[in-house]
Amino acid sequence: MLTLHRNIKIINFFFHIFYYPNLYRNTTFFYLLRSYVFYFIFSLYFLSQLISYLYLFMY
Repeated sequence: MLTLHRNIKIINFFFHIFYYPNLYRNTTFFYLLRSYVFYFIFSLYFLSQLISYLYLFMY
């Protein structure tokens, strides 16, 4: 439960950095770059979580 709470805090932190709508709203290029970086980081993060859980259940 503690690790779940920590993961939710990390997710909220990344969400507020990369996906806050009022931040950098004037440029569309920055918005696209931000969303790509956001999805890339999230895919890496959830892939690492999934791999760790798979290792935990395998061994």
